[in-house]
Amino acid sequence: MIKILSRPLWCRVKSDAEYIETVRKRVRIRKRVAVICGVSSLVFFVAAIWVVNLFLGLFSEGHRLNASAVRVLGLLVGGLGGFLVSAAILHLAFAMNFLFGYRTERLLLKYFDMASSTKGNL
Repeated sequence: MIKILSRPLWCRVKSDAEYIETVRKRVRIRKRVAVICGVSSLVFFVAAIWVVNLFLGLFSEGHRLNASAVRVLGLLVGGLGGFLVSAAILHLAFAMNFLFGYRTERLLLKYFDMASSTKGNL
């Protein structure tokens, strides 16, 4: 096996039982990960609204800002707000995938269990 920096270049091929146990762990924790992703999505949405309100408050307090400061502030609000909203949408998509996805993995586990239970009866 080729090693680079004492790490194998490619992963060892897992047996069927090892792969099934890996899939079982993923399926088992998927609802917890979906909740975590949903909460983090909500946190990102709230942070985006808070950041926009914070920076817009600078304009409403009567501060005299020159044109270049307004441009920089606008770019900062747009960039940071856009980043936070896109992170929130991405985490929401992850949450939906973890919550409603994994159908093939669940089918794999179902049919593997059926096959292994009938294998012992033969």
